Amino acid sequence: MKLQPGQKVRFVRDTDTHFVDPRLVHPGIDDDAYARLHEPHRVVAGSIACFGAYLVHIEGLSIVTETTAQTPLCEVILGRTRSWEARVPAEAIEPCDPTLEVTPLCACVDSTLLPATHCFREDPVDRESE
Repeated sequence: MKLQPGQKVRFVRDTDTHFVDPRLVHPGIDDDAYARLHEPHRVVAGSIACFGAYLVHIEGLSIVTETTAQTPLCEVILGRTRSWEARVPAEAIEPCDPTLEVTPLCACVDSTLLPATHCFREDPVDRESE
């Protein structure tokens, strides 16, 4: 079943991906410095997110871009009040009930491994802390 942008999806398994804090990315940054900005994270099974787009790697240009075709790689939007676009395998997600609430960033990953000032903590787990 082809997913549509904005459709709610559930992670069917723990999925390794990387987070790049957009506040740290600047034009002209070299590849090594850019790679050091990546934080590995594991999105936990059961997390609810919104589907963003299917992605395709363009050979020769070394870029990844959106496509309307169903592909093995996709982008999902994680988080409620703050969001993170994560690239994940399409097989790691499945459509779910559209009435389910999106999982906050702090609950999508092992928050015990996050520094106290990590931006994921700005998307609170408890509604009272918003």
